[in-house]
Order: sequence, then structure tokens, then C-alpha cells
Amino acid sequence: MTALTVVVTGGTHGMGRAAALAFARERATIVVVARDAARGAAVQAELERAGAAAALFVRADLSLLSDVRRAAEEIVARHARLDVLINNAAGLFPVRAITSEGHEKTFALNYLAPMLFSELLAPALLASRTGRIVNVVSKAAERGRLELDDLTLARRYTGLSAYARAKLALIAGTVDLSERYPALHVNCVHPGMVNTGMPQELPLYFRLFVRAFGRFLATADEGAARILRLAVGAPGGDVTGAYFDKERQTELPPLARDPALRARLHEATGRLLAPVLAQ
Repeated sequence: MTALTVVVTGGTHGMGRAAALAFARERATIVVVARDAARGAAVQAELERAGAAAALFVRADLSLLSDVRRAAEEIVARHARLDVLINNAAGLFPVRAITSEGHEKTFALNYLAPMLFSELLAPALLASRTGRIVNVVSKAAERGRLELDDLTLARRYTGLSAYARAKLALIAGTVDLSERYPALHVNCVHPGMVNTGMPQELPLYFRLFVRAFGRFLATADEGAARILRLAVGAPGGDVTGAYFDKERQTELPPLARDPALRARLHEATGRLLAPVLAQ
């Protein structure tokens, strides 16, 4: 991992922080993108102490596409070449919310943001001969249903169903990115059930579950290790457009396997991202 330049979203806690620290110990240059400035400053200092060649924190609310664009521009201004992008930031929201830009928040943060970030940082990743994108997804996606005529989930909303739909879209988006950027390695991974500490906005039953069974879940370091295997070339090797369940490559969900459905999702995504890409 020596000499790599790595971008980690959601890198101020949990698996993102653990992954960033692992890269820091290998003297990589690390850019952490997250919304909490205080945590960001603390993690930047922690990465420097751990041995990072350089560490940068970029503050952004990734549920806002304008913030995603601003963050990408700031990163590219400092780093014309990137080796790894880890789209790790995620959120599950029990109450349906629409962002100031008009997007359903779960879909914006878990799907639109990583797709836009990947698009904006693709030229810098292509400048590296070993450019890789790792999208962190969830096994919940396998139970998700994506209704392309209701991407704001106006008809039926629960936090878990919205999360599953967004992560399903991200798996399909991973395949789409791999086909449009064959020079990059683009894969996604479900790192397992990981005890990263549940934010208070998550449903009570979810927090109670983690409190009761947290000791049986994977640690943040164990989850991060599964992400890093793809970020540095293993276990996928030269595989791209693949879905990994922990260390094992597994079958893509039906939506991601269907070229016609992926094309429809790509078209819908393009319409949603067009305003910010045109800026």
C-alpha cells in the first residue's frame, strides 16, 4: 500500500476510520471525507500520528450533491492522481426526508453520492494505472426492490426498505461503472454485520439489537479488512464489476445482472445527476 493516495468517505468513525488508519500505517496519503468537522480534525491528527505520508480532511454533507461536487473539486485540486476511492459513507433514516436539492435522503447518501463521487474522481483514478473503486454495500440489498418511477419513495417508505433499495442500486451502479471505465477496477463488498456503534437516529429496535448482540458482530477492524482486500487488489485480483460477501465473490442480485434494468437505472441516475454535473 506504500505510496498510494486514497480517498475514504465516512472516514471519521467505524470501518471508514479503521480503513484509513490501516492505510496510514502503510505510509499512504489519505483523504477523509465526512460531515463532522471536529471528528475530521481529530481523525486527521490520528492518521498523521499513525504514519500517513499526508492526511487531509474534507468536510462535506454527502447527502447534498452540491457538497459532493465541491469535495471532489477540492480533492482533485490537491491530488491529480488517485489510487483508491472507498465509498463507505452510509446512513439509514427511519423517517422519510427530502433534501434541499429535492432528493430522498437515503437514496441521495447511499447511492447518488457514491455514483457522483466516482464520476467526478474517475479522471484522477484513471491517471493511476492501478485505480480502484470499492463501494461498501449491504446484504440487505438482496431483499431490496427498486421502483424506478418512485425514486423519492413517496408511495411506501420504511428506513430499512429505503436503505435496501439504495444499496441494491449501488450494486447495479458498480457494474455500470465497471463497464464504462474498463481501465479501473470497480467492485462492491458487503463487509458483514459490523458493530460500528449505532447513531441515535436509527430505529430503537436496531440499536437494541446491536446492544444485545454486538459482541457477536464483526469489529470495525474486521469489516475494514474486507474492504482493504479489494482496495489493494485481493481477493478479486483483476476482477471488476463484482459483488463480494465478506471475502467471497457471490452472485449479483437480479437487477444488477439485467442489462436492460441497469440501462434504465443509468438513465434515471443521469437525469438526477445532470444538474450538478453541468455546473
